[in-house]
Amino acid sequence: MPTDTTGFGQLVADVARSMRQGFEQNLKHQRLTVTQTRALLCISNNPGCRQVDLARMLGFKASSLGNMLDQLEHAGLVRREPTPSDRRAFRLYLEDHADEELTLIASASEKIRNAALFNLSPAQTDSLMIALQQIQANLENLPAR
Repeated sequence: MPTDTTGFGQLVADVARSMRQGFEQNLKHQRLTVTQTRALLCISNNPGCRQVDLARMLGFKASSLGNMLDQLEHAGLVRREPTPSDRRAFRLYLEDHADEELTLIASASEKIRNAALFNLSPAQTDSLMIALQQIQANLENLPAR
């Protein structure tokens, strides 16, 4: 088992890039971008989230999401509802039409996940997921500088 971690960050970045490219390839006939699909998934898992919440989940500034949300709203996938306690804020919800897109996204995700995990045993897959979750927790808990 390799213990040299000098290329760890590059390997993680390369794997993420390869998975993103495979995901994009599986969605090439769909009208949504990868960022839009991530937004739909976040809203699906967090109905009623605010734009600032969505931006945090996606790792963006809230102001940079306006155009993308306009596009998703125009496509009939997302709706904005005013927040009673703050007239400037809106809650985000999926429209019923988004279910079809979510089904396509789930299919594309499953294809790339199966390709990525090919030849890994269930035990290896479980160990990988546990390790990645721990790494993510470690990084999220870094002290602020």
